[in-house]
Amino acid sequence: TKETEKGRACQFASVYKYSYTTMLVGFHRFDTNDYNYHVSGDKPVEKMFSEVKTKTKKLKLKWGGEMWRELNPLKAITLKRFYKTYLQAQYPVTRKFKILAKYTTQNEDDKMKWYDTSYYVQIPQETDQTRLQLTWSPSSDVRIRWQYDTKKLIQDNRWLWKYSTSKAELKYRFSKSFQILSSVKNDKDPEIGRASGRERV
Repeated sequence: TKETEKGRACQFASVYKYSYTTMLVGFHRFDTNDYNYHVSGDKPVEKMFSEVKTKTKKLKLKWGGEMWRELNPLKAITLKRFYKTYLQAQYPVTRKFKILAKYTTQNEDDKMKWYDTSYYVQIPQETDQTRLQLTWSPSSDVRIRWQYDTKKLIQDNRWLWKYSTSKAELKYRFSKSFQILSSVKNDKDPEIGRASGRERV
């Protein structure tokens, strides 16, 4: 196997649980050649991640985040650390009807390499994503779910484009060994915005 096709990674994590709260903290180190095409160099990347889950009698809350950095980025790259975090809440309105809401933000920048050169273009950007999900289960064999997602790309404190999609799903179980899943998805064309000092894209 060629050297550039080899990938190495290691990961460890610890979990602490008390009453209705669970906390996870971990560390991940991976080879950039095979695990992440966004990074600029060919050296390993280190990532710290964590997740906290808690609940009351009905409400379930989950928070998670990760932060990673390039150990030896190219000289042309200025942003060395990135992060991603999310907050999720789930609430059962009734025993058969549940609502879930989730918000995710990420500041991973985009890196593009010029063909047949070692020159990189770095575009710092932030991505915000929201999700609303409604689930109705009239029986243990039937589940109807509707999901709506929006995703926004931000540069220079202004959004460049905003994308939304909705999905309806029906799941029916005939028996323990046979079930069907049907879904319909509707994607909306991205709305184009303007960033400060840039032309419309």
